[in-house]
Amino acid sequence: MADEITAEHLVQLTAIIKAFHKSTGTWPRDKYDFLTAVKDTNILLDAWGHEFRFVSLSNSPKAFWIESFGSRGERRDGGPEEPEFVQYLGDAR
Repeated sequence: MADEITAEHLVQLTAIIKAFHKSTGTWPRDKYDFLTAVKDTNILLDAWGHEFRFVSLSNSPKAFWIESFGSRGERRDGGPEEPEFVQYLGDAR
């Protein structure tokens, strides 16, 4: 159930961010760029109550993605652990 909730929130956020990109021609620098378009702030959290991580690389303005580390909530020990859920937008891949 938690996986489905997190996946649905990613779908909703993706639609909002794509609409932002379509209207501005750029990907958001952070969540505050598109926050005014979010009507239900619950979608900013995964099913475990952790905020999604919005990643935009300054050296690659066409890259943007959203991450969730699932029930862990974050990388352990700051290591290179991969997120459990990732939604890529733009040229992030």
